[in-house]
Amino acid sequence: MLLGVTAVIQPGLGLAPLLRHQSAYRPPLAADLAFVVLAAVTAACAWWVLRRKPLPLAVSIAGTLVVLTASSVATAALPPDSFFREPHWSFGLVGWHLLVLLADRVPALLTALGVHVAASVTQFLLAGPVARTELGDAAIVVFGVTVFQLAVAGLITLLDRRAREAAAAGANQGR
Repeated sequence: MLLGVTAVIQPGLGLAPLLRHQSAYRPPLAADLAFVVLAAVTAACAWWVLRRKPLPLAVSIAGTLVVLTASSVATAALPPDSFFREPHWSFGLVGWHLLVLLADRVPALLTALGVHVAASVTQFLLAGPVARTELGDAAIVVFGVTVFQLAVAGLITLLDRRAREAAAAGANQGR
């Protein structure tokens, strides 16, 4: 389910802003490359997810590093006044890729989400002077996106725990 959501969100919510603001990104192809790399990570994860196999640790680690790098590249290509606005399509999208990669490794997921938010906010603050209203807008976006993704992570954890409990109860009943 999470793979499907990520695969649909990327083209559904990310592609339109990427194409609409194509001329604003510097360098121009950086955001395109980041988009393609994120799609490739989703495709690579699909290999295991669709076979109902856990992602190998090496794939999770490499995928996480690639996703975080792609996010930083896409964010660095933004014009200074576009952070946490429509042209910043990668901010909300990256968390979904991290969920796919690290859903069964919650401490690593929380760390990666924290690194993603910290890197994005740092790039935002270093881009130039920031007005109070821009800070407020950025805080709302960061909070809204991150809390929703953390809620999904919590739901995944809860469902996994309940599934293990049900399996154990079924095994006990079978004995």
